[in-house]
Amino acid sequence: MARPQKPLEPINLYGYWYLIRYTPKQFANVDSRRLIRHSTGIAVVDDPRGTRARIAIRTMDENLHRSWRDKLSGKPGPQHVNEQLAKMTALRLGIPALREDEVIELPVDDLMARLAHLNENPQTAADELVAKVVAGFTAGPQQVLLSNLVDRAEHHLSSAHHRKSPAQRKKWRQDRDTTITTFIKVLGGDKPIADLQRADILQLRNYWQNRVTSEGITVHTANKNIMQISAMYNLVNDIEDLRLPRVFDKANLIDRGSSDKKRIPYAAEYIQNTLLNPATLRELNQDCRDLIYVITETGARLSEVVNLDRQDIHLDAPIPYINIVDRDRELKSLKSRRCLPLVGVALVAMRRHPDGFARYKQKENAVSANINKFLTNHNLRPAGKLHSLYSLRHSLKDRLQKVNCDYETRENIMGHEIEGIEYGLGADLETMHHWLAKIAFRVPDGI
Repeated sequence: MARPQKPLEPINLYGYWYLIRYTPKQFANVDSRRLIRHSTGIAVVDDPRGTRARIAIRTMDENLHRSWRDKLSGKPGPQHVNEQLAKMTALRLGIPALREDEVIELPVDDLMARLAHLNENPQTAADELVAKVVAGFTAGPQQVLLSNLVDRAEHHLSSAHHRKSPAQRKKWRQDRDTTITTFIKVLGGDKPIADLQRADILQLRNYWQNRVTSEGITVHTANKNIMQISAMYNLVNDIEDLRLPRVFDKANLIDRGSSDKKRIPYAAEYIQNTLLNPATLRELNQDCRDLIYVITETGARLSEVVNLDRQDIHLDAPIPYINIVDRDRELKSLKSRRCLPLVGVALVAMRRHPDGFARYKQKENAVSANINKFLTNHNLRPAGKLHSLYSLRHSLKDRLQKVNCDYETRENIMGHEIEGIEYGLGADLETMHHWLAKIAFRVPDGI
């Protein structure tokens, strides 16, 4: 009796979820690859538990098996002909080199003239290439240029991106367009991805390494740019079965922790005495001030707060709260869906915005830049760039830890995945309210 096979699980490789499997013995004659690695195109940070990736690899595996079965049964695939070779053959025969769809549209007389080449010379007719050229050739897949790589990747990721908001999709596209443009400049021009050599990747790596050492950009930023191209290359290579070499493997810069410094939390005393002093933020508009207040006491991400709708804000509930959902946009992870109690300055701020922050909806990047610029210009970043608006999220987590809030409740409030096996439904609204009320700042007069 055959042993039941375990379901395939996504594998974390280079920060992305992959389908990795061996070619079954029964299909070895139709697929020479011993080990198959196909990228799902889903980043691990976007799907930490591999929930979406698990669905993706099962679909990919079904498609693989379908392809193997078709090849094994002799089902014909597309008969591709080298386009340049087809044109040269047509020139030798003295006929126009036309594609199959163009031949079909020919007038009857022209079509008969083409077929005459086969009738006149049986030996020529036996030439498979000549027969295909006369009948109209089907060119092989066009080369994928670096300049087209983002388009191809975006097409293959359309189902993975369907929950992203227009702003999120625009940012995804802009980031990768910029990265590809940089790569093309480094190489001195566009080229097909099939022509990429390891030397090209090392040239890109050296470019980013030089920027780290001479311009002070972080290793994280450099690796992010390299990995974006690598992920798109691997995705297109896998899905389109191009069978190109893994030229990007181990291309990331080595990080010894010298250049990448994490953002650090604001001290609780600094928040209470400086940031929550009404005079400190007076020159910042009310909406931005209120966003700071909400983040300070909930630990929510800026993108989660600016995109709240009226139906997500519950100010008259026994415990006032906001509901973080992925209605019109993609959240960072499934655990980002959560209810957050409103206490202290967060409750005061949200009472001014019962319908949300319409002015800044889908504009979190612009708001973040605006607030951080204000903090810089008004000397409100004691640790320089290591302090930012996001530091308030770090601060809330530290404040919860200092009052001995349990790990699972802390992670539930932050919207983080729980490490290890997770039991039950997690912290409820009352539990989270208990801990957030315990660390709430004093609400200053005039705020």
